[in-house]
Amino acid sequence: VNSDDSANVLKVDDDSAEFAWNIMLGAGYAVTEDVDLSFGYRYLGTTDPEFDATLLGVNGTLDAEITVHEVLFGLRYNF
Repeated sequence: VNSDDSANVLKVDDDSAEFAWNIMLGAGYAVTEDVDLSFGYRYLGTTDPEFDATLLGVNGTLDAEITVHEVLFGLRYNF
């Protein structure tokens, strides 16, 4: 994370390496011999990174939580 706040309110300049994982679930349905519909869900999460930050001249840490939820729909034509 790098911030360039010209007002000097919040400055962050740090790196963090975290463990990440995916959980995926899906299903498909053959509408016809040539057409399939699909539905899926994916969750992405990481361990919580911490970054060194300065807020109004006071040093501290910035905690972040990274999670992603995705819902997927698909249509496939087989030839």
